[in-house]
Amino acid sequence: MKKTFALITALLTLSVFCVRAQDNQIFTHLSVAPTIGLDGIGVEVATNLTPYVQIHAGYSLFIPPVLGFKGSSFSSIPETIKINENDVRPLREAVSAKTYFNLGGGKLLFDIFPGKNTPFHFTVGLYFCDPKFLAADVDMSKVLRSDEYASYYFELQKDNSASRISSDKNGHCFADVSYNVVRPYLGIGFGRPIRHDKRVSVTFDMGVIYTGNAKLQSYDYTLNENGKPVLLTSAMLDNQDKGAVDSVSKIPVMPMLKLNVFIPIF
Repeated sequence: MKKTFALITALLTLSVFCVRAQDNQIFTHLSVAPTIGLDGIGVEVATNLTPYVQIHAGYSLFIPPVLGFKGSSFSSIPETIKINENDVRPLREAVSAKTYFNLGGGKLLFDIFPGKNTPFHFTVGLYFCDPKFLAADVDMSKVLRSDEYASYYFELQKDNSASRISSDKNGHCFADVSYNVVRPYLGIGFGRPIRHDKRVSVTFDMGVIYTGNAKLQSYDYTLNENGKPVLLTSAMLDNQDKGAVDSVSKIPVMPMLKLNVFIPIF
């Protein structure tokens, strides 16, 4: 949290130093906008720092339908699972899962304009998001017996070492994809959030968010009830994912497209 406040303070300080004394127009106007983009739907508030710099901050909420998969929807997993040599249980028809996406969060952005009246701008800033971008809840209760919940584990091999994942005390296994909480943004756009000659100002932005390399992990509940994170790799999955896990973990950026409709307050 301290690092987050330090980054915000640094950006604000940089922008304030950009203010020209003769302009004397800092924080004299305010606009509010509904927004829609790859980060979801939300609201932003914008104000002016100089004729060349405008600031907007807000929050977005990503509301996709909850994706539910049951039975044969898992086309890439085996039909059965071997608990031991003499215990082979059906898997594909028994397992069900729910997947949750989380793209929303707070944002603090600065639009920098080459000229006083030009609509084209560069944008720099920060997004503040939940670290879990994607989370999956896999119900294994029809595969495992109740006495195996939080006690039986699946061993994942990598090189000469082994990691293990297990269900929690309710028979559910969990996995998620996590990124950095604070994510720098760099982009370009068209339009000015603060306009003196328009009742409504529409802006469009596109760019990239630096998320950091993804961490794909599941959890082991055999040692403690809160679950010990276990990092996943394609090798640990016997490359049944065809390298997808390793590929995703190496992508450090996420694209962003966003449309805003700013309405002036004063």
